[in-house]
Amino acid sequence: MIRYGVRALIVLNSNDQVAGLLTASDILGEKQMRFLQNMGGTHADIMVRDIMTPHFKEAPFLREAAFSIACQSGTASYQEVF
Repeated sequence: MIRYGVRALIVLNSNDQVAGLLTASDILGEKQMRFLQNMGGTHADIMVRDIMTPHFKEAPFLREAAFSIACQSGTASYQEVF
């Protein structure tokens, strides 16, 4: 993300459907420390799903962003995104 100046990534599940959003703040912020305090382990144990903003309930803007990207890339239909 740093190399290409990207501040956010859309996370897809195994069915190529939008699962959430991973931001630079998620990676660099407090989420990692809170996760480790609650669950234990090391930084190597943290998965994207543990710190990303999940799906559309917590971030309604993801719906529009995912649809826009899917349309531009031709990778998903309206029904797949919504």
